[in-house]
Amino acid sequence: MKKCIACVCAAATLFACGWILGCGGENLSMDGHDWQFTVLLSDEDGSAICCSEEVSAKYSGARVAKISCSAGEGKLTLTYEDSGETLEFVCTQTSASRQSVIYALEGDAEGIASVSMTSYADGVSEYTLVVSAEGRSAWFTDKS
Repeated sequence: MKKCIACVCAAATLFACGWILGCGGENLSMDGHDWQFTVLLSDEDGSAICCSEEVSAKYSGARVAKISCSAGEGKLTLTYEDSGETLEFVCTQTSASRQSVIYALEGDAEGIASVSMTSYADGVSEYTLVVSAEGRSAWFTDKS
């Protein structure tokens, strides 16, 4: 019985230490997500340039558009579906914490990207990717 209690205590301690140190199993990486476009914002004034159909009611005046995002093996590709324009980046992780991972982007443009967990007032949480380059910031959420 004492061994069983000791095992349970050890497991709880390892779980708690992992959670505190940021090893709680969250996938704060660009890889392994089904990134869905939400909104493209101007870095100059924060206005919505375009947005997905799903959030168009929140961004009146912004045109509806589709931007696809694929990430993997240190690369990130954004494709503007209506124009066919593609931006390709090589990603270098510059910092990481339990709350976020930051990447430097180089390639067709220079920029930064961050992956974090966004929590809402209703208790829902989702992975969020923000890619900032060329004076614009594209927001994506994981729908997998």
